[in-house]
Amino acid sequence: MLVMNKSLITFFAVIGMVVAIAYVALVGVGYRFADLYQQSVHKDSTFSVNGEGKVTATPDVAEFSFSIINQGGTNIGQTQQANTTAMNDALSFLKSDGVDAKDITTTAYSIDPRYQYYDCQAGGICPPATITGYTVTQTASVKIRDFSKIGEILSGIVQKGANSVTQLTFTIDNPQKLQEQARDEAITQARAQAQDLARAAGVTLGPLVNIQETSPQPITPIYNMATAAPKALGGSAPTPTVEAGSQNITEDVTLTYQIQ
Repeated sequence: MLVMNKSLITFFAVIGMVVAIAYVALVGVGYRFADLYQQSVHKDSTFSVNGEGKVTATPDVAEFSFSIINQGGTNIGQTQQANTTAMNDALSFLKSDGVDAKDITTTAYSIDPRYQYYDCQAGGICPPATITGYTVTQTASVKIRDFSKIGEILSGIVQKGANSVTQLTFTIDNPQKLQEQARDEAITQARAQAQDLARAAGVTLGPLVNIQETSPQPITPIYNMATAAPKALGGSAPTPTVEAGSQNITEDVTLTYQIQ
């Protein structure tokens, strides 16, 4: 029988222990690598959900524009004076009917020449176009906060000389609080959807990594009310009945989550 000496036995024992330790270390590294790999995969794995919030509100501001247009001769100053007098009367009427001065804004003022052109098809020397007069136009924008006076103001402004009334719109003066309510509703809806999807997929919902918000503009009803001058109407204009209706304030959000 072959008998090993103690030194040889000790050598093989040491080698065995080294191999065992190395094996355990490699297995540990493998598990750690797999764990890090899974964490890396999950860290890079995300999904997005959408939510929409909507709040219905009644407009509190009516806004319209009106113009006073005067066509005169070649005396610009005379035409300007006529236009200014009519506009001042219209503005005084608005203020006396409860419209605040801060809600009246002059948005345009123009002086445009009118020309006489000549037919030169017969030949000969064609004279240059000549100015036959000037048109003065002044436009103002008005906000009405007392809706019970909308019809009265629209009718009265025409009687005061406005010969163009356009773009009657209804808006919400301070929509920020309504937008916040709609945003909260949208986020709550999106978060609930994310939790449901994670539960259905059998994964753990990770941290929120991105959020995007979209605020669609509400559709505002617009009424075009081109009118003739009061004298052309042959009398007072009827008082229109105008309804403000309601508007929807909406907020859309997209939430992106990591998967743990």
